[in-house]
Amino acid sequence: MEYDIRGAEALGVRTRTAGALEDVENTARYIDEALVGGATAANSEPVATALAGFIAIRSKPGVAYVKARGLACLDACRTAVNAYERGDFDMVRNAQQAAASAPDPTLTIPARRPG
Repeated sequence: MEYDIRGAEALGVRTRTAGALEDVENTARYIDEALVGGATAANSEPVATALAGFIAIRSKPGVAYVKARGLACLDACRTAVNAYERGDFDMVRNAQQAAASAPDPTLTIPARRPG
């Protein structure tokens, strides 16, 4: 396999991607806060319980998965660029494979219930 990586450009993309990953995490936090506010405003125990369950079962694990996958990609990018600049192409291939790996979402995100 042939590579043509411009280190500064790749690391610039990595920096912008890290910022986007942070934005995802912040947006998820705002959504969770809105759901908690909605539960309070509904003044209903069943609604509050349902929304709290959604946050605990769906929202937080989903964001954790996206963050873990994103961080794995960012680390692999840094490793690949550094290896490329050193001429270590085996390490570049290993970094690409690491970027493709991620936690198994089925272990952290429960299956959707029918209904």
